[in-house]
Amino acid sequence: MRFPKHGYTHPRGRIAVLAALVLSMGLISDSVWSQTSGEITESPMRMADQLAADGNYADAIPLYRQAHDQHSSRHGPLLGLGRSLMALGQYDEALRSLLAAKKRDEGNSEVLEALGTNYLILGDLVEARLTLEASRSRGGGSASLFASLGTTLAALGEMDLAVGAFDEGLLVYSDDPDLNSNKGLILALSGDLADGIALLEQAAASTGSQMEHRLNLAFGYVVAGNIDRARRMASVDLDVHTVADTLSVYEEIAAMAPADRIQALLYGSSNPRHDLEKLANFVPSLDPEETAAAVARILNPPPPPQPPVLIGPYLVFFEFDKSDILDDARAVIEEAAREFAANNMAEFLIDGHADRAGSDPYNLALSDRRATAVKEVLVGLGIDEAMIVAIGHGEHQQLIETVDEVREPQNRRVLLTLKR
Repeated sequence: MRFPKHGYTHPRGRIAVLAALVLSMGLISDSVWSQTSGEITESPMRMADQLAADGNYADAIPLYRQAHDQHSSRHGPLLGLGRSLMALGQYDEALRSLLAAKKRDEGNSEVLEALGTNYLILGDLVEARLTLEASRSRGGGSASLFASLGTTLAALGEMDLAVGAFDEGLLVYSDDPDLNSNKGLILALSGDLADGIALLEQAAASTGSQMEHRLNLAFGYVVAGNIDRARRMASVDLDVHTVADTLSVYEEIAAMAPADRIQALLYGSSNPRHDLEKLANFVPSLDPEETAAAVARILNPPPPPQPPVLIGPYLVFFEFDKSDILDDARAVIEEAAREFAANNMAEFLIDGHADRAGSDPYNLALSDRRATAVKEVLVGLGIDEAMIVAIGHGEHQQLIETVDEVREPQNRRVLLTLKR
């Protein structure tokens, strides 16, 4: 069961979604069964567990309360109630339920984990650390326990211990996206950008990745200075306006001292006890396959297109007011044709020009005739006509700049360029 994250109130007043560090909880494992007249029937506890497992926390809550009324000495209904309240952002009420569960079973590791995580959300970091470490000391521990403990230690500035907690969890849950995402973000915030970004990308590309993993990666990109990639990653889940505000907040946090960044990521400027309309209850609507494809495109962009290979230009010149191919011009054209074939080129570009003697329309037609004359020679030499692009430019692209009506031999020309 994944429970809420927090939002950050932007100085301009708009709510920008913020990833925070990913926190998770396990499912309840001690459902209560009742037996009447020799028949086994599902109790409210069992039905509540199923509803919670399906994400129907609001429907599960009254059943957990009913189960507690029936079995008030048990910690299970109170634990389930606390977790469901957390999932709906009701952290103060969840705290009361979890403390009551702890009274009924002081050493239950699941209760301690949920209670410690709730302390973390509420910002009571000292109690969170003590409670989560008590849960860990009971042995075993879920992936979410190590994610919460590592996050708590990071928020307290104990970066080395935080990484150690994540590593301890990863020894057992090596592919867990929460642990990889949190550890990656801690490494990035601590200055180890290469390893941090690698873990964040691994978490975002994993099968079980969620929006918060992708936003953690977007924040990591901001820390690394890659704003364009951060924008594209955030756009997988957020609309364009929220992306802009979110990245603005990320840049503000990235500029903070490292010791302040975790606190800002977790809590921003909002009160988690009452902030119920932010990322805590935001569910992205993208299809999982579309989301995975979008992430893959960002993490593995296609290589940039190769720049075209150009050979030339070759220049041939013409007599005044003529488009006839001279002998020296033909030799140049033949050389260009040989190079075209030898280098497996794809396109022959022919650009015809004229000097400024004569009218503009006349010179445009003359430059067209010169380009066409060169094209006909190339076709005669075996060049596929479909591979030749011949264009006349008139008198407007002068090699030697002149005033109007000046006859300039260098401007009576055709350029041949080979392209692949």
